[in-house]
Amino acid sequence: MSAEFETSPYLSLPQWLGSYAGDPFEDEFPAAHAWGLFEIMDEGGRFGWIERSSLGYDAQAICAQLSGFLGDVERWPSATDNDPEPEETEVLGDPASLADQALPGDEGSFRLSSDYDGLTFIQMRPGDRLTDRWVLLIMGTVPPDEHEAPAQIRIRGLSGPELEGYLRLAVARFTESLSWSAPGEREDEDSAEDEDDEPRARDTAFGELVSGWDFPAHAQWAPAELWAAIEIESTRGERCWVERSTTWRDPRLLAATLLRQARLVEDALINDWDEPEDRPPRARVPETPAADEPDPATPVGLLDARLAALRVPALPPGWRARRLMLLSIPDPALDPLSVHRLYAANPDAWVAYPFVSDAEELGLLRGALRYAIR
Repeated sequence: MSAEFETSPYLSLPQWLGSYAGDPFEDEFPAAHAWGLFEIMDEGGRFGWIERSSLGYDAQAICAQLSGFLGDVERWPSATDNDPEPEETEVLGDPASLADQALPGDEGSFRLSSDYDGLTFIQMRPGDRLTDRWVLLIMGTVPPDEHEAPAQIRIRGLSGPELEGYLRLAVARFTESLSWSAPGEREDEDSAEDEDDEPRARDTAFGELVSGWDFPAHAQWAPAELWAAIEIESTRGERCWVERSTTWRDPRLLAATLLRQARLVEDALINDWDEPEDRPPRARVPETPAADEPDPATPVGLLDARLAALRVPALPPGWRARRLMLLSIPDPALDPLSVHRLYAANPDAWVAYPFVSDAEELGLLRGALRYAIR
């Protein structure tokens, strides 16, 4: 080991990577920051992963770049979408091909130029060494009159699913570190434990919660399960949102239903974002409309009797329902794909149509999903 390595806990990026097989890096801009995930092997032959960021890194900028790249990865066809033809050895469009596109083969070994000497990482533990599998993000500085820094990302030796998995982990870790609450803190942990000990509120017919309401025209179907987010109002004018649902026989089906609807609403919101030139750089419009049903019509009638008969927990005493969004599914054994949506409001509350905004619906669905899968 050189004297430089012995006296400094840091290595420059060229020293860190050493000689690597693949293409040389493109020096498109002066490098200012670097972040990477690297597979290592210790002296005992055990493998693991470590994360490194250069000194003075900007967590917000790195998180933004990784989130943007993860968005690109999500738009590629899934590695499991289709089986390859018998003659093929690679699924075209598979995210796994990105590594080959970025570093296409072992034509030769390269070392980073001295232009990257200013980027330094903390050294590995003694005895650890890098394998040939890593993800490396290099960022420049924000140019004048621009709002984001140039960046390039290099992937070595990772399959598409691995790449997406590690990117999701990295984004989640940065998001946690940027959270306004203490890392790892969950405000609802204690209350969740208390709720488990509390008896379920008395059941009532769902129709009792919305007695006298007008509902949009909705298809007649045989509902098996129901989930609703309901804004309730006290006699003092206080308002809050609560969930009410049947006792789903398969909680995983409820989580899947919430996740699907959240994704549909999210895609629709992105699709409706002003005009293309008004969107943030790199934002993309989904190729196909996300909504699987037409928008609900103006309220015209009462709730279907079969929906109204489903049993749900009653509202707290002194509170009444003000408006709601509702998801219902038929018997999964008969129709495993259909999800029916309804939106309505108490006519005495004078809530404007469409009763629940898209952004509000997305927040309600995401919140319910976190609760359902915890």
